[in-house]
Amino acid sequence: MKNTKIAAKCKIAYAFVIGLSLLIATAAEDPYIFYEWHVTYGTISPMGVQQQGILINKMFPGPEIRSVTNDNLIINVFNELDEPFLISWAGIQNRKNSFQDGVCGTTCPIPPGKNYTYALQVKDQIGSFYYFPSLGFHKAAGGFGGIRISSRPMIPVPFPPPADDYTVLIGDWYKTDHKALRAQLDNGGKLPPPDGILINGLSSGATLNIQPGNTYRLRISNVGLQNSLNFRIQNHEMTLVEVEGTHTLQNVYSSLDVHVGQSYSVLITANQPSKDYYIVVSSRLTPTVLTTTGVLHYSNSAEPVSGPIPAAPVPMSWSFNQARTIRLYLKGKYNSESWLQSEKISVKDALKVLVLDPLKVSLGAKSDSSSFQIRLTYSKASDEAQGASETTRERKKRKTDEENGSTSMSENSFEKVYEPCILSVHCNKMPIFFSGRYFKYSRNVSQTRWIIDDERMGEASVEELIGENILPACLGDSYKFHAAGREDIDVRMLGSGRPFLIEVQNSRKCPSQQSLTEIEEKINKSEKKLVGVKDLKFIGSQCWAMMREGEAEKQKQYAAIVWIARPVEEKDIDSISSLKELKILQKTPVRVLHRRSPLERERTIHWMKVEKIKGSSHYFLLHLCTQAGTYIKEFVHGDLGRTTPSMGSILGCRAEIIQLDVTDVKMGDS
Repeated sequence: MKNTKIAAKCKIAYAFVIGLSLLIATAAEDPYIFYEWHVTYGTISPMGVQQQGILINKMFPGPEIRSVTNDNLIINVFNELDEPFLISWAGIQNRKNSFQDGVCGTTCPIPPGKNYTYALQVKDQIGSFYYFPSLGFHKAAGGFGGIRISSRPMIPVPFPPPADDYTVLIGDWYKTDHKALRAQLDNGGKLPPPDGILINGLSSGATLNIQPGNTYRLRISNVGLQNSLNFRIQNHEMTLVEVEGTHTLQNVYSSLDVHVGQSYSVLITANQPSKDYYIVVSSRLTPTVLTTTGVLHYSNSAEPVSGPIPAAPVPMSWSFNQARTIRLYLKGKYNSESWLQSEKISVKDALKVLVLDPLKVSLGAKSDSSSFQIRLTYSKASDEAQGASETTRERKKRKTDEENGSTSMSENSFEKVYEPCILSVHCNKMPIFFSGRYFKYSRNVSQTRWIIDDERMGEASVEELIGENILPACLGDSYKFHAAGREDIDVRMLGSGRPFLIEVQNSRKCPSQQSLTEIEEKINKSEKKLVGVKDLKFIGSQCWAMMREGEAEKQKQYAAIVWIARPVEEKDIDSISSLKELKILQKTPVRVLHRRSPLERERTIHWMKVEKIKGSSHYFLLHLCTQAGTYIKEFVHGDLGRTTPSMGSILGCRAEIIQLDVTDVKMGDS
């Protein structure tokens, strides 16, 4: 009995802690929003005729999703229909989780009586979107709803906050049951003309309530099946501010063509005499024009809607001209900038142009293309104390971010500081580059420095043996090693060598060619003879072009000692040597699956030649020339069937690679 009371008290305490945690999480703006949706059939009559519709939580249209940039949306969908069901999220980017996008093929349908939880993150997105069912012509029965993603409060939008925000779902509609329409299409028939148009699920009577003098945002989405629609409001103009998540140049329209799948945001101002006005939606570019109306109701309305319904534009060219007038907001704001006139520009260059002028004005300094740079950094005295409390991991991450230039600049970067601060000055030069070709003579030397759990793998690395000799001659701070491809630690690099670059950071001296020749000789005459170098020289801005030159046509030649499970025969030698331009398919090898994407690649074996090894009937020397990126070890042993064909499958027996050497790397026409 006593134990039971204790257990009960523990449960109460546990529930209190959980409740308190949830309360704190809510107060802290928990970025997770949870939904539970039940998808069912239900009787609806949007056009005055009863028909079977698809409801979400007994609603038609379905519930609206309201979120904020970067929120995580956890939506648990229960399919209570008699057939599979799938939801697609029109316009939501689904970065790194495209399998959630609700398209059959990347997302599995939810079987009848089952549920599936969608996990979406609206990363760096804002704007107006909608969701809809993407299977079985279910969209003709409902199952759709609006999605709005608001900006975070600290992120400004290019228009004043509206008094209220309305979602307006428009679309064509059929009185015919969706299963009958689907059967008609499945039998090769055409989709008949729609029976009418709906506004928020109603063929008439949809109402938006507004207050005189206020401005409102309307999020208009065409959720229909086939027709473009024109949207307009009697005596009111609309200012376009957003198209599917992108702010636009704020043009004013008396009506808007909204095509299937599109979503627009417009601002309207209640600046007309106090009465009710028509909201009109009509089909565009159709033989028979379908029209429906709703009501824009002023709170102090003196009379109901009256007068003729405003007409839609007639010519098709009007729609084309509207599309031409819709431009990105940034393009409208910065249209005079020369960088915007070019067809292609990197994000880095665009940001540089936008930030550089304000920075020069604030610092009273000029900038040019000199290789010498000065970086001024100020920090508040209080920041020093904060820095002292940083963990080693935090300090290391901050240092790495600063070295990579990824520190961010806030909108208040140039505000005046009225408390003691520390100003640091850092001078450096742009990197300089040296190129050459290297040889690797040892099977215990990695290409780059290889440390696992503070233990070095291999005797040394090509990177260190070359870089540690060049860096002192440049009086630089550090260096980076770049190569045209790489070989495993147990593979030698012979022949003409592999092209490489050494990038020296903040060099205070550029060594002469004579000094580079001496460095080359020092490496080549090293006592251990692990690595060799040739053609070491200083190069300029063309360095990266050299590394990329002929990348697609790059060929590599190898020599491999191969063992097979039976004696080598003359017909084997002839069979292998006769194969030219052999196409093979290689899945990412098992040995590198932990760090590389699981892909299937087609590669070409240009030619092969076999040499017998004296005194051994099961071993032979295989020379081969392949396309860059071919996994040679896997081509020999087959990698559990992941490479086809392989040397083992060609010879019809088990094959293993004993040793491998790279004998040549050809860049383009070289």
